[in-house]
Amino acid sequence: MFVGVNDGHPVTMSHSHDLWTFLVFYVGFAILTWAVYVRGK
Repeated sequence: MFVGVNDGHPVTMSHSHDLWTFLVFYVGFAILTWAVYVRGK
């Protein structure tokens, strides 16, 4: 599980803003990985 640090405090699911930031980052990373995979196929 991904664990980030925000202002010296661990990021938890209770912080909706941090959760959305993580989701956007994760989805973007997944799309980028998929694009590279398809291009290299």
